[in-house]
Amino acid sequence: MGMRGDTQATGAILADEMGLGKTLQTIALIQTLLRQNCYYTPNSHTIERAIIVCPLTLVKNWRREFRKWTGNSISVMCIDGESKDNVAKFAYSKTHQVLVIGYERLRTCIDTLAQAQPPIGLIVCDEGHRLKSKQTQTTKMFDGLDAQRRIILSGTPIQNDLLEFFAMFDFVVPGHLGQPNVFKAVFADPIMKSRVKGASKDAVELGKARTEALTQVTHQYILRRTADILGLYLPPKLEVVVHVAPSQLQLGLYRKVLQSQMVADVIQGDSAQHLALIGILRRLCNTPEMLLKDLVDRSGENTVTREILGDSLELFPTPSLTYDYALSGKLTALMKILKQVYDKTSDKVVLVSNFTTTLDILEGVLRKERYSFCRLDGKTKQKDRMDIVNDFNRQSASKCFVFLLSAKSGGVGLNLIGANRLILLDSDWNPSSDRQAMARIHRDGQKKPCFIYRMLTSGTMDEKIFLRQLSKIGLSDSLMQDGGATAGKKDSDSFSVEDLRDIFRLHTDTPCLSHALLECSCSGNGELPKSGRVAVANGGQAQAGKDGEDEDDDEEDEEAQGFMPATQHVLNEASEMDKPQRRREHLASLNDWSHFDCTDSANLSEHLTDGILKALVQQQKQATPSPPSSPTLTTGVGALSSAGPGTKRKSELIAALERISQRDYAGSAGPNRLDGASSFDIEKVEPGSILFVYAKSMAKVTKLIAEDAVAAAEGGDDESRGATPGPSTFA
Repeated sequence: MGMRGDTQATGAILADEMGLGKTLQTIALIQTLLRQNCYYTPNSHTIERAIIVCPLTLVKNWRREFRKWTGNSISVMCIDGESKDNVAKFAYSKTHQVLVIGYERLRTCIDTLAQAQPPIGLIVCDEGHRLKSKQTQTTKMFDGLDAQRRIILSGTPIQNDLLEFFAMFDFVVPGHLGQPNVFKAVFADPIMKSRVKGASKDAVELGKARTEALTQVTHQYILRRTADILGLYLPPKLEVVVHVAPSQLQLGLYRKVLQSQMVADVIQGDSAQHLALIGILRRLCNTPEMLLKDLVDRSGENTVTREILGDSLELFPTPSLTYDYALSGKLTALMKILKQVYDKTSDKVVLVSNFTTTLDILEGVLRKERYSFCRLDGKTKQKDRMDIVNDFNRQSASKCFVFLLSAKSGGVGLNLIGANRLILLDSDWNPSSDRQAMARIHRDGQKKPCFIYRMLTSGTMDEKIFLRQLSKIGLSDSLMQDGGATAGKKDSDSFSVEDLRDIFRLHTDTPCLSHALLECSCSGNGELPKSGRVAVANGGQAQAGKDGEDEDDDEEDEEAQGFMPATQHVLNEASEMDKPQRRREHLASLNDWSHFDCTDSANLSEHLTDGILKALVQQQKQATPSPPSSPTLTTGVGALSSAGPGTKRKSELIAALERISQRDYAGSAGPNRLDGASSFDIEKVEPGSILFVYAKSMAKVTKLIAEDAVAAAEGGDDESRGATPGPSTFA
């Protein structure tokens, strides 16, 4: 609780990563404070009452956890919108010692709680990163409560910038960092300037000094432990990033958006529509069917989607949703994975998306393929949520194979240990949101090895978001390990013109953009890169220098690292900003992963420990379809346009898209190609093919999963669908 000497305790931030038991630690603390006196006074307790404020979806979870760990020794009142108990009963009665209430409900009864007798001695804010500004109503409402002891629980305390960190820290330890303007001048501005690409040596040194100073004054109030320690107590976990080939329809529509006048205006500095355009490309990366509603609905105003792609409606088989996964490379790969999991294992799967429209389409696809499923999103009633979760966790895969989950509605607090495979269909600009969603299955109570798949459509907006996340994660992790914080822009809506020029590009000459930018010398067969092996051996992060060499002596001459757009990475010997070392430093965290080039390497089976992906890669290698002689849309879009009314118009549209498809993007030819003399062409790859895989390289995980794969191979594939869940079997 941040106790210093003889002074009264103030507060703390419990910033453990997801799945490490922040709830249990908090319950233990509350019970201790209710039962013991931490000071030299006659009282038999430190506090008499406590309030836990959390998202409404977590109220019942807190009630269940208190009952599980304390039985009836602590009287807890939960206000979840359905309870007949009221806040006044808690405030004026000694019956209940703990109140669990949602943020929105608390705002309506803060005055009543301010008069509570006995007074409230502790405030706990679950998912406390909501308190990221002192000016929001959510933060201001706590001014009405006189409780000095305050705790923030957040597995993702650093999401955007240092001023948000200041607001959270000032909430638990008021005044410790001074006034906001002083903090900004002393800490935030120097640290942010030191992270800007091209910062001077003096700015870098000042930023480093201020970061260390900030760490010193805050570290005793912040407790941060990473999920790595779960490897000692939970089944192994394998994380993979799967790059898949888009469909011809996706490529054609994607290029049409990039060739539009609206994108040209954005690149020239008119960013009025950049968020709408980014949204179109993000949805297109999932499936073209996500754009159908805007293209078909003529009742409203002319949307950006209709303005750019209005004449492309006839390229779809029908003007209505058909739930055809073949229109999307990503969904094609997804259905291959699901089929392998269903046929070869008894595992269940959680599918996560940031778009409810994606969940709608997935629901239709699952119905057509006759896979059982359940769903939880923002429209799910509060009273039904826990029942859905509990039923899914209890049922076998034959009863409920897939759990469709909205990242926004179910990214926090849910325990989905009934599944041991989670697939993230699309990424958020904020890596914290993805981390929350991906932590739903690898938690206390999980009995099976866990597999987490992040799916990216190669060369598209998916990879640009992933690259931006790598920058944020690297900075945040390195500073949080020291108890500090990171600086940065808000990821979702702050882009420089340079960023936008990079974002609105399509890369078709490499199976994995980040690997091309990394200029990794690995063979692509899954062996840990040299720098990654050195880092693992040393128990630390990969070195930025080539082959893991110590280049600390050279770092003083280098500029500070910030987010570098992919356009900056096109090889250009005349540009000092494009040094290979710069790219490696920016993407150094990828050296902690194994790299699998599924288009080239001949011995993937030796290192690719996920039997599902291994089987799919082997299948696509055996198929080796004959590619078209030239990169046209005939195989994809043309195949969708059968003879009939409007055939001439369809032919004109197809011809136009074919002309667009044959225009190389700027910088893709000649000596400046990202992958040098590579002959790779994504146009010639079967849609849905797995092109490249990153797999988290952890020795213990790899060993255990490999042993499980051997055991499964020896046991055969005859496990019945209704069998009691046990160790995963692999293809």
